[in-house]
Amino acid sequence: MLVAALALGLPLDVKVGTEGKRAVYPSASLQPALYRAVRDSVVQSSLRSVWGSSPALKTLLIPDQTRAR
Repeated sequence: MLVAALALGLPLDVKVGTEGKRAVYPSASLQPALYRAVRDSVVQSSLRSVWGSSPALKTLLIPDQTRAR
């Protein structure tokens, strides 16, 4: 649980494309070694479903990252 909490605490980037805005995790602004470690981690891949989950679940798990649309 602690590892998941730390992973969810890392910053996101917002990319704007033809489909609109989307969050990209982890932020490319992290130090290169930390970025690679998080990007390729098992924790990150297992938490990927959280980003696409329902707004209620996102509010419970990552309340500071949810935004009204």
